[in-house]
Amino acid sequence: MFTQRPNDFGDFTDEKNIKPLLTKDMEQRLQEMNEVVFPVIKEHTIKVTNEQKEKFDKKYKQVSFPDNSYVMTQGGSYILKDERGDLMPKAYPPSALKLVSQEKPVSEDEIFKVEAIVAHKEVAKGQYLYKVRWRGYKPEDDMWEPATNFQDPRLVTQYWDKIKQKPDTPANDERNFKWKSKTQQRAPNKRS
Repeated sequence: MFTQRPNDFGDFTDEKNIKPLLTKDMEQRLQEMNEVVFPVIKEHTIKVTNEQKEKFDKKYKQVSFPDNSYVMTQGGSYILKDERGDLMPKAYPPSALKLVSQEKPVSEDEIFKVEAIVAHKEVAKGQYLYKVRWRGYKPEDDMWEPATNFQDPRLVTQYWDKIKQKPDTPANDERNFKWKSKTQQRAPNKRS
């Protein structure tokens, strides 16, 4: 059976040479198992386990992150908090996270929530300042901020969509924003 020749049928009822094992013989067999067989099985198991671990470690990079570390994402299954402590709408797997070194962490007191962008002005070709109304503050507290100060670039794109204009930005200087409007989509040029 299973690529081996089957054993012939035999009648073992008249066997006179078979003796039951005595307690002493059983203890000796158990001692041999404990001293010879089990250690060999253990060594072989450890060897195979280590080989599997090495193979797995070469293929999959295991990363551990300290608590409260800053990470960059690529997509997946963990739900993260952004700089303001709000839950992000997307989930990320650990393999898509990358530890980010940040010399000076930004405290939550230094991050303000934007109520709206109320105006813009061009300070140089393709460079704008945006007049920001802060949530919980009065209009006289509005400030001019560059696009790089926004944690979420969607605020800027939503502003341009709202005023139904397109920023006058050179093709090579798009600051990694993906401008999305109802009529046109534009992405930054990428050089290989």
